[in-house]
Amino acid sequence: MNPKQRRLVTSLLSLTAALPLILLGAVVGPGAAVADPGRAAAADPPPWAGGPGGNVRSGWEDRLEIHRGGVQEAIDRTAEQMWDREATVTSRALMSVVASELRDHEDPEAAWEVLRLVFDHQNMDPTAEDYGMFTQNLWGNCWYGLSCYQLAVAPYTRTTAGSSASISQTADVTPGSHVLTARLRTTYLYASQNYHFLQALVNGQVVWQEDVTTTDESWREISVDVTDAVGDAGEATVEFRLLENRGVAQLPVSIHFDQIGLSGSDLVGDVDEPGVWTESTTGEGVTVGLTRNGSTDINSTSFTLLMLAGILNSDDVQLFTAAQRDEIEERVRAASYFTVDEPHAQLGYTNARLLRDIQMILVGQAIGDDVLYQQGLDYWRAWVDYTREHGIREYGSPVYYGIDLGALMMGHSYVTDDDLRSELAQVLDLFWYDIAANYFPGRESLSGSHSRDYDFTHGTGPVSYFLTIEGWQSMPLPVAYTTFNYQVIQSYYGEHVYHPDHRMYALAVAPVKEVTARTDANAFLDRYNYVTPRWALGSTSETFTNVIPGAGGPTPYDKPINLELAGDRTTGTISIVPSWNTDP
Repeated sequence: MNPKQRRLVTSLLSLTAALPLILLGAVVGPGAAVADPGRAAAADPPPWAGGPGGNVRSGWEDRLEIHRGGVQEAIDRTAEQMWDREATVTSRALMSVVASELRDHEDPEAAWEVLRLVFDHQNMDPTAEDYGMFTQNLWGNCWYGLSCYQLAVAPYTRTTAGSSASISQTADVTPGSHVLTARLRTTYLYASQNYHFLQALVNGQVVWQEDVTTTDESWREISVDVTDAVGDAGEATVEFRLLENRGVAQLPVSIHFDQIGLSGSDLVGDVDEPGVWTESTTGEGVTVGLTRNGSTDINSTSFTLLMLAGILNSDDVQLFTAAQRDEIEERVRAASYFTVDEPHAQLGYTNARLLRDIQMILVGQAIGDDVLYQQGLDYWRAWVDYTREHGIREYGSPVYYGIDLGALMMGHSYVTDDDLRSELAQVLDLFWYDIAANYFPGRESLSGSHSRDYDFTHGTGPVSYFLTIEGWQSMPLPVAYTTFNYQVIQSYYGEHVYHPDHRMYALAVAPVKEVTARTDANAFLDRYNYVTPRWALGSTSETFTNVIPGAGGPTPYDKPINLELAGDRTTGTISIVPSWNTDP
């Protein structure tokens, strides 16, 4: 602890002593004796814990099953909403549905339907920059798939009357009746009428028209009988056009088209591929072009791959057909290779790095790709060397310690190499000793300074899944069950399940601890935490985000100075965030 930190901590300790007793709740009084720092009073585990020596009421399997039930309810809600285009549906969440359908329901048909939805939104064009990546939000701009056409007038753009933007395609038709269909969605800023008209034309004849700003902004389907317009010429040219009835100066509008069809024809309604439809504009201010559906995302790809890797390395994958397994292999290989050179997974970005490295190892192991496996192993050992020297870079995060433990547990549970499993166990030991050292028994919490804490007032996060399963936190779970956290459940399904041992628990419940830790080569990131029966106070002099390239100054998610008081977990924490350019 540097002198600046020591002065600040001393001042805050004085402030703590002066706090009214009502703030402290049911805690040890001012005159009570406390243990000397460093005396590891190895208390028995609480009666609800599964640790050694306790009056065990339930084991970790029982608590895991309780969590599985809670997560399953969230998964069921996701499954019900996955076709609701107004909801946020991610590849990562859907992969939890896939894993649950296989493991909990033994329903490969339902699992494949969900997996098909994920795969249909994965870019498998080898020439694309995001080849292999999974989509973050499946229901973005388009009805289905990777892309769709957009006709638009941009904000602050002037148009003239008669300007237009259109897409068209000529198709062969057979004799008989013909119906034109399309799915579309319009968005606009102002409901001003008689400016923007949307039209459907067949062979140059307007067969359907609407005033754009009089429509609902949700997806809808149009269906028009165009038999007369098609005639008996043997072919038909279908066109959708945005026409400016009157010029505008600031009246933006956007129309997205998808799944266009003409019955009795060979019209190619798929708008995912460029060149199938002919784009055209006249006048000024109107645009036409393909637009992406949801955005591909490296985090979504890594999370999705880790879940898939768990499936591929378990017996669950055998529930799929041989052809389905072949397609899964092709797609996970493309996705995992995309992550190989991804700069996002830098050494100091702990959770992103562990996700990337471990999924590469597990995917390579599952599909027999020695190159991918070895690259993942090399990355992993480079991170181990970095962390051995500098400590856990993304320190004390109630959110990302949960992600870290999940990735490490997945690796430990499913790798087949004994030496590698031993390495993973040692890193898991490191994380659990870090948690134990900073564990505050008076609140059953991870105390001290936090990086990336999304629950600023209470300091909870996904790490509580592991703390409750292992008996370090009392039930119920202090955070909401989410679909994403099926990964926690999956990490306990493997053949080699890791558990923290009694030595870590003894350290965790020690009544008084003075904790120092290195987090980076930057000495300002050294952590200090003082834990007593009544309170825990920790600090660091610089934030995690301040030293990650491109992240800038501190964010509201970092808690460089954090005070916790004894009580239940609904008791708020006290955090001080100095201005990043001010010497405190």
